[in-house]
Amino acid sequence: MTVSPATSAESLYEGRAAAYERAASIRWAAHARRLAIERLDLGPGESVLDVACGPGINLPGLRDGVGDSGRIVAFDVSADMIAVARQRISVHGWSNVHAVHAAAEHLALDGPVDAALLSFTHDIMQSPASLGPVLAAVRPGGRIVVAGAMHAWPWAWPVSVALAISTRAYATTRGGFARPWAELEGRTRIEELRRPRRYLGAIYVLRARSPRRARTT
Repeated sequence: MTVSPATSAESLYEGRAAAYERAASIRWAAHARRLAIERLDLGPGESVLDVACGPGINLPGLRDGVGDSGRIVAFDVSADMIAVARQRISVHGWSNVHAVHAAAEHLALDGPVDAALLSFTHDIMQSPASLGPVLAAVRPGGRIVVAGAMHAWPWAWPVSVALAISTRAYATTRGGFARPWAELEGRTRIEELRRPRRYLGAIYVLRARSPRRARTT
C-alpha cells in the first residue's frame, strides 16, 4: 500500500505541536519567516492563505498585514497543529482568521485569495498533487511567497549536513534541496529569489505571481 504525502506528514507531526515553537531550528529561521511575510506586501482588506500553517506562528504577522477587514485562511494536515493554531486565534480574538484541518491536495476554498504564504513547506513544494490546489486558490496575478531550506553555499557544507539532520523532523521528502522551487518554476512567474547571507545560503525566500490560470495537477 502506498502512503500519501499527507498521511506521512500527519504522522510526522503527531504530538509535536505543543513543543514546535521551542525547537532551535524553528527559532533560527524566524528572520526568514518575517522576510517572507514582508515580501507578500499585504494590505488592509486583502485575503491570504497560510499553507501548512503548523501551530500558527505566522498568523500575527499576516494579521498585521490584512488588518481587521482582511481574511486569513490557514490550513494544516495535522489536527494537533490546527488545535494549537485555533487556540492562538481564540486568545487574540481574531474573527477574520480561520484555521482548517485539511491536506493540501484536498484544499477547497469558498473563493480565491490575493496571496499565499508557503513557510517551510518542503513536502508540498515537491508534490505536484499538493502544490496544484494551493496555486489554484490564488487569484490570477496574486502573490505567492515561499520561505524554505535548501543546500547551503558549497563552501558551507557543514551547514548543509546540519540542515539534512534537522529537516528529518519536519519533512518526509529527502530530495529537492538543491532547487526546491523547481515544481513552482513551471507554474508561476518568479519575480525574486533571495538567499540571505545570515543563513549561508541554506535558506531561500522566493516571490512569484500566479498565472492567469493555475493548473491543479
